[in-house]
Amino acid sequence: MPGLIDLDALTDAERQTIRRYALVQPALHGVTTYMPIASEVHSAWVEDRDELIGMALASRELGLHGYLGPSYRSGDNVASRDGDRTVMFEPAVGEAGLQDALGFPDWLEELADPLVNGALLPCRIETLPPVLLQDTAVAARDRNVLVRLHNLQGSSSAAT
Repeated sequence: MPGLIDLDALTDAERQTIRRYALVQPALHGVTTYMPIASEVHSAWVEDRDELIGMALASRELGLHGYLGPSYRSGDNVASRDGDRTVMFEPAVGEAGLQDALGFPDWLEELADPLVNGALLPCRIETLPPVLLQDTAVAARDRNVLVRLHNLQGSSSAAT
């Protein structure tokens, strides 16, 4: 996201190596179907289309059934000047990410491989404004694709 984070922690090749390793491990234990859990710690912003293309190709090669798509979000967790945790939002970046994600199932459809299927994979719920969640729900219904959503990750007095 321009202004917040401007460089990747790992190269594209390193991220693809991590993905391949991550796919082989569950396969060794009999897991044959998966949906990735996004991790932004090694990327400048999100797991983008190129990363998921690499994952789709690796899935095909390994014979794994995956539900895949680029991740997207509008906000990033940051610390305020007084040390409190907050989320800084750039709504246009999230909407652009959703549009990119919507094109991914079309790319997968061209592969015509039943092992790889499109899904919408927004990032953690606190990084998604309500309108982006609503747009995701509408798109999922319209395109008949699954949605994976991270939620219930924070601490709460109600959870204790």
